[in-house]
Amino acid sequence: MKQKIILLAIIGLLITSCTSVEFETSVPKNSDIIDEFPKEVMGYYLDKENDTLRIERYEFSYGTKGVFGYIEGSLKSGEFELKRFGNYYVLNIIQSEYWIVMPFIYKNHKLSVYEIKFKDEIVRNKITNITQVKETKNDKGEIVSFVINPSNNELRELFKKDVLSKLIVLRKIK
Repeated sequence: MKQKIILLAIIGLLITSCTSVEFETSVPKNSDIIDEFPKEVMGYYLDKENDTLRIERYEFSYGTKGVFGYIEGSLKSGEFELKRFGNYYVLNIIQSEYWIVMPFIYKNHKLSVYEIKFKDEIVRNKITNITQVKETKNDKGEIVSFVINPSNNELRELFKKDVLSKLIVLRKIK
């Protein structure tokens, strides 16, 4: 549970500049859950600040243990679901009620991680033209996130319509 809280804090830091998009269910819908990371993805990666991402058969960690920002997780914990969707792997992370979705692609020894955010009106319009959007608000009535529940066809459109924002690119070192 402690790792989940730390992970959610990191995700919160990553999404503070824009309103987050959460999902009612893990995506893609009716897709098999991959119970281990693919061999091609397993290994060690560095980001531009030289933080390390380690991906093993079931587990992953990012950052330096004991230092703020360190995260770790396991596909066996029930808090994460890994699925395949076209060229993307999709890491679904359950929050209290909704899912955060982090698609990623492995190509040419690089792992590119994406996110979906309402970063501006153009992206917001693209999303609302593809799928229904529900607002979640805090006690003050401020919008804190948008919740979507796209069909797989709508998800495919979201991935094609420049709605994904590149969050980070990591270079495989071994």
